[in-house]
Amino acid sequence: MTAWIFTNTPLHYFIQSFWRDEAVSYLIAKRSVWDILILSARDFAPPLYYLLLHVWLKLFGAGELALRSFSYLAFALLGYLFYLFLTEIFKIKTKWAYVYLLLYLLNPFLNYYAFETRMYLLFAFFASLSFYFLYQFRPIKYFAAALLGLLTHYFMFLVIIAQVVYVLTARSYKDRDKLFQLKTILKPVLIFTPWLIFFFTQHKFEGRFWIEKPDFKTFLEIPAIMYTGYERALGFYQNLLLPLSLLLIFLIIYGVWKITRKKYTVSTKEKRDLLYLLLSWSFVPALLTYLISFVYPIFLPRYLIFSGVGIILLLVFLLEQIDKKMRWIFFAVLLVLTLHYSQLQVYSRTKAPVNRAVKEIKAQMKPGDLLFVTNELNFHPAEYYLNERQVFIYGRTYAEIPQYVGKIIIPKDKIATTLPLYPNKAFILKDDLTYDIQSNF
Repeated sequence: MTAWIFTNTPLHYFIQSFWRDEAVSYLIAKRSVWDILILSARDFAPPLYYLLLHVWLKLFGAGELALRSFSYLAFALLGYLFYLFLTEIFKIKTKWAYVYLLLYLLNPFLNYYAFETRMYLLFAFFASLSFYFLYQFRPIKYFAAALLGLLTHYFMFLVIIAQVVYVLTARSYKDRDKLFQLKTILKPVLIFTPWLIFFFTQHKFEGRFWIEKPDFKTFLEIPAIMYTGYERALGFYQNLLLPLSLLLIFLIIYGVWKITRKKYTVSTKEKRDLLYLLLSWSFVPALLTYLISFVYPIFLPRYLIFSGVGIILLLVFLLEQIDKKMRWIFFAVLLVLTLHYSQLQVYSRTKAPVNRAVKEIKAQMKPGDLLFVTNELNFHPAEYYLNERQVFIYGRTYAEIPQYVGKIIIPKDKIATTLPLYPNKAFILKDDLTYDIQSNF
């Protein structure tokens, strides 16, 4: 039974090998606080996640399960916040709130990153928390949540833009309230400015990302992408993405129509403002990123994971506005599609088993032997599973290594150009994770 659970459910992600980005998280977080600040300024993410992970690994160790559990803690906190949205803001009865909570707990986008040693779930939590406090008009708590979000991921700026759009479109705010809210939104940005200055003085901005430019089909698929976290490189589910997106678009249009056709009262005004919040949260960052990507490709679902939370909440909110019979038909269809995609993802979205290859090599190594990787994508995972001093990159120049693979923690002396002299051996790990054993004589 245990074996089935860890191979047929999202817990499968818990026991997979670390991939490059997860290994980078660990290799940065294990350093001193000052080193973390310097390295994160030279990389593509602010320092908060690495600083918290630094404390976490000191408390719970550096094992895969221990490190990934930090993201799962963020997933649990975000789940509680989701529940608060349902009960406190949507005013849904507790028993139905638990039913809707299934859409969060089973969501494939959030499930995947809940088991990954990266900052995405923590970022989604702080971003969602900032929306929660903004809507409730709690400026001090909003300030804290927004600043923590900025210190976790730079895409928090898109969250703030979405929140500005919401404040400008909300009908229940008086002009002075709008001005107060806009000032509230601006404060964490101003406090974050010193880090931005430090970032720009440290970062070299070399090379380009590997992300591809989007096409028009991607535009039509944005609702489904934000719901499932689908990425082009995955391949699976590609043919079902557009039908899912059309279903979500229909549900959104139908729900919006049900709200806007009602007589304008205090109650409907509040519902419309909540609708503007959820629409801004779900789509403003995604659409902005989509448009920017025609100039500089940055449209990658994981950077927009907070919009995944927003669109689930939007769907729940709209389901509550339609006829009960239609509501449960839509909910059932959505739940079935969610489970179907999640199951496909469990079977299809697997990380390369670098751990298995490196552990096999480690069992054969003797003092003085080295591990050479021919693909820099395997360098950091190999460092995680083996002593860092024994791992090198072979067959590549330092200039050929792209910045986004964690180059900031690859010293130039980690580029090997010659093999060790016999009796010492080099285990050469190839792209397909097979290996040769060679020496110079």
